[in-house]
Order: sequence, then C-alpha cells, then structure tokens
Amino acid sequence: MPSSTETGGPDLRIGIFFDGTGNHKDLRATAARPTNIAALYDLYATDGQSVFAAYVPGIGVYDSAGNLRGDPLSLATGLGKSGGYARMADAAEGLLAVFQRVWPFPPARIVLDVFGFSRGAALARHFVNAVLLAGLPDPRRPMDASAVPRPIRPNLRVIRNQGYGRLDCPLEIGFLGLFDTVGSFGLPGNADEGDFDVTLGPEIVARTLHLTAANEYRRNFPLRSIYDGAPNTGNEAACPGAHGDVGGGYAPPGAANPEHILVGAAEVSARRGGGSTVYVFPDTPPELEALFRRILAPWHGRSPAALAREALDKHGLVLRRAPQAASEGDEILRVRFFVPKRTRETLGLVPLRCMRDSAARHGVPFRELDPEREGEASRVAAARAGDPLAFWRDYIHLSAVADTRYSRCFSLSADGRVILRPGLTEADLPKTRHIADGIFLVDGPAASGRRVIFDNGRKK
Repeated sequence: MPSSTETGGPDLRIGIFFDGTGNHKDLRATAARPTNIAALYDLYATDGQSVFAAYVPGIGVYDSAGNLRGDPLSLATGLGKSGGYARMADAAEGLLAVFQRVWPFPPARIVLDVFGFSRGAALARHFVNAVLLAGLPDPRRPMDASAVPRPIRPNLRVIRNQGYGRLDCPLEIGFLGLFDTVGSFGLPGNADEGDFDVTLGPEIVARTLHLTAANEYRRNFPLRSIYDGAPNTGNEAACPGAHGDVGGGYAPPGAANPEHILVGAAEVSARRGGGSTVYVFPDTPPELEALFRRILAPWHGRSPAALAREALDKHGLVLRRAPQAASEGDEILRVRFFVPKRTRETLGLVPLRCMRDSAARHGVPFRELDPEREGEASRVAAARAGDPLAFWRDYIHLSAVADTRYSRCFSLSADGRVILRPGLTEADLPKTRHIADGIFLVDGPAASGRRVIFDNGRKK
C-alpha cells in the first residue's frame, strides 16, 4: 500500500448522513414515513468505486443491550451509550469501512457531503469541525489513543479507545445540509452543547443550507442558528411546519392518531331525580357555549357514549369526561371538547426536495426524486399557495403539548360543525395540542409562546 504522502487514486466523495434523535432508517415497525435524512441517504448515487455513503442512526435508538429501540437516557440527554459520542464513533467507523474499499489509497482528494436532522444536525456540524481541526483517521496507522492530539472532542481519530494517525490527503467539505438543528446535549433546552462544537465558520456557512421549522414552539427544542446576528445570506430558511415536518418521519393520519385541540370545557351536574345543570367555562364564544349546552343538556338519561358519538358525527367534536365529585346524590362531571386534527405526513417532502436540489447544484451526486414524491411535493407546495387555514389544518403538525383552550379560534359552519374561524391570522392559530394523560413536561411550549433561538455561537 502506498505511504500516507502518496496519492494517485481518483477523487473520493463520501456522503455522511446523521439521522434525528430516535430515528433509524430500518425502523419499519410503524407506518411512519422515513426521515429526510434516510431519504437523502437512499438518493446518494454511490458507485462502489469513488462515491460512497455512510448512514449514522439517530441518537438514542439503541438501548444498552444494542437492540433497535429507544434508550431513554440517550433520548433525553443526547449522551449515554447511544448518545453523541457513540454516533460520532459510528461515523468514524463508516469512514474506515469506505477507506478499506478504496484502491489505490489514499485518493487524490476526499470530498465530504454532510447532512443531519435535529441532534443529528448538531452532530453534523461537530463532525465538520472535527474533520477540519483533527483530520481523518488513517486506517494504516493505528496508534495508542492516548497519543492522539485532541484539539476537539470527540473526533474521528479516536474510535472506541482505538487511535489512528492523521490521514495525509487533501480534504474538502463539499456541502453541509441541515434540517432544524437542535442540540440540547445534557439538560434539554439548554444552550451549552458540552463537548460538541456546533459553531460554523463563515467558509462552511457559505456552502450550507439550514432549513428550520417555522411552527416549532416546544421549550426543549431550541433552534441553533448558523448565524451570529450577521445578515442572513440565504443559507438559512424557515419552512412551514413543526420540527418533524421539516425533518420528516411522521406517520400518515388516521382515525386512531389525530391531534386533539382543546376548544372548551364544561361541568354537568346530573341530578339523580332527573335533569341536569350545565356550566360552561368562561371566555367561550356565545355560539360555542350554546352548542355545548345543547350537547350536554340531555346528559341525564342518555348514554354518555351515545352523546359522544352524536357530538362527533354532527359537530366534529370529541368529548372526554371524568367524574369530579358527588353531592347529595348528584353526579358532577367535567367534560372537555376537542377538535380532532388529522394532519398529513407529506409536508416534509417540500424541504426534502429543496435540500436535494440545492445540494445537487453544489455538485452533490443525488439522484432525482421518484415521480410519486416529486408529484406529492408539488401538490403540497400548491396547497401552501392556496387557503392558508386549510393548509395549516391539513399539513402543520402541533408538536407542543399544553392545557390551553382555543375556543376563540373556532366557530360553527352552516351545518353546525365546529370549524376554524374564518379570517384567523397565522399568529392566532392554535400552537399546542392536548394529550389525554395531561403530561406536558417534555413537550411543553416555551414560556414566551415563541421558539427559543440560539446563535451560531451564543444565546440570542
């Protein structure tokens, strides 16, 4: 094999794809659409000679026994046995596997195209910095890990306690593609990324596209921008949707998995002797208050299940009830009214197409999208140009969870169904969904109602 200073082979191009937290391209047990990282990995036109690709699973996918399922500690903190350090080691092993297949080695030049989503985008940024500062591992030069210089940790020349010399070969970052960078290593929602260096230099920003989520509001999902207050030169763009709408990976909507928007609450005092009293919570618009009273008035003597079916069939409302108290033989129940929102999973195809096309213009060897995905992306883009309320209803997921009532966002149609109030602006639309168990800690919204944004190198 030639020495580390000899180069005679062709250029070597490698795509590195860091998936988002909890995501893996081989997790097919659910009907969820593959993430955009998995889709781009499949589109990368490898040839087994000079173009290769390496896929890095999302943080937290493997548990401590190595099974293909979630590891709670790593999912929460980005650390642990399937955290950021492990994923960087996976990336380094992917590179070594490519190097073992290349002959002659080293090549004349190595070009790296790097992509990431969520915490995978943070790892992609660290990966680029690690390559530029510490270099690539030379598989012909194993060495004691303690002897490897570490200007950045983790780096690619120390792989699970095995060290390697630095590969002497011209190196270029061809393109960096990021979907909604969220780091939060350690304490969720924090700005301190620990050992991971996600700050990008201007020469890398110039060949980066960062697509961010315009409708993400969770406090534990702060955005890490690629700018430090400098003017946006077009390399960072906000896309409609929540975090998973931009990075992909949602399941198709169905009767079993709608997002529930809380639109009202009432109490019913059902007297054992017959009749009932309905109290509707304040700040409910008159037309909805009247509807809630009509639905609940016959509670005594009617099957609650039958009333719930009627509310859904006639008015598009989901009823949930819970016994509250009993007084002198009266049954008191609290009833909540929800509008089910069945959001489609295809919005992510638009940022997928945008990223693929931008990268291709920078020389990244991507194949074209297949006609089905190309056609669906065009249909979604056309819907965005149409009715904004219908687009929000059909395509924008609600990732944040809270106990917020949105009765003033809704009204009644001519046939008595609860619909979005005509004329709502985007700022007025619901920002959270409700879950039955009422646990809002992990996915609760930011206190300000707006997403927290961290600059490229410091908090904004």
